[in-house]
Amino acid sequence: MSSSNFGSNFSNNVLGINWKQVALPNLLEQMDDSIEVQIVKEAQRKAEEEKCKAKKEAKQKAEEDKRKAKEEYRAQAKVKRQQKANT
Repeated sequence: MSSSNFGSNFSNNVLGINWKQVALPNLLEQMDDSIEVQIVKEAQRKAEEEKCKAKKEAKQKAEEDKRKAKEEYRAQAKVKRQQKANT
């Protein structure tokens, strides 16, 4: 009898509580701060990823430019050798 009465009273009390008023005054502020920190960390992580991606792309472009320059140099050297051989 008392246990059913307890359950009835407990559920009535829980439903009537405004948790925003009951919570520690700065708990919601702490949660907001925590969320902001997570947002900043995520933004920093994405910025770091973009930076690494840009570095990788720049390195690949530099290697490609170097390869093309070598090919062009070899082609010019070949032409010069042929011209020299023909003279």
